[in-house]
Amino acid sequence: MSDRNTERSRYEVAAQRLKGDASRESLSVIDAAPGYLLPPYRRFAAHAASVIGRNTGVLELGAGMGGLTGVLTELSHRVVSLDISATSLSVLRDSLATDVDVVCGDMAALPIRGRSFDVITSAGSLSYADPTELDDEIFRVLRPGGSLLVVDSLNHNPIYRANRWLNYRRGRRTRSTLIRMPTTARINGLLAHFETSSVDYYGSIDFAYPLLTRIIGAGRATSLVTKHGSHGPHSAFKFVALGQGFRAPDS
Repeated sequence: MSDRNTERSRYEVAAQRLKGDASRESLSVIDAAPGYLLPPYRRFAAHAASVIGRNTGVLELGAGMGGLTGVLTELSHRVVSLDISATSLSVLRDSLATDVDVVCGDMAALPIRGRSFDVITSAGSLSYADPTELDDEIFRVLRPGGSLLVVDSLNHNPIYRANRWLNYRRGRRTRSTLIRMPTTARINGLLAHFETSSVDYYGSIDFAYPLLTRIIGAGRATSLVTKHGSHGPHSAFKFVALGQGFRAPDS
């Protein structure tokens, strides 16, 4: 089985477990994530609010079961959520208080006409498709002057690289997702096509949080991680990137 089909099957199984479970907790990342992991997602939400209005056409890539979809649908009534897992999209629709259009498809070959969206977002999905193919599809579908908003993991911090390798050895990741984990070069390549851009880095010491809570308590540990968790790309493991003013290659 290809890595792509392995990932799709994995998410189908996970979504099937949740489908129809009325007792499940919120699937929103902002509602469910522990406080020390929230800063990048809060930044994502703040950036989203700065570029998305009620009539903004938004394409959400790799939507999964809707961890951040609610952030988008609160801002615009023209959100399209795309994922390769049909069951994940079913859970997404069931979990939201508002209707959202969903498309089951491959990010590397979007079943969407060119120049269709004002904003494209991606939350943790850049490693699930060939980088060149995915970037080309983003540039094909995004309208000139549009925005790209991404929150994802980085592949520079050696501690997090080791953790991902262990998850791969345990069958929790595919080799492709390890190889395709975003780097600063990938981020800079994407943002080079925009008039203005920004990147924020997070999480350099998040891995130490469980130990810190035992030593200094949860409150002080959360404060310490939040205060010192934003550093450069080579120590961080999360980033939030925003590109505005897309310069289409064919324009």
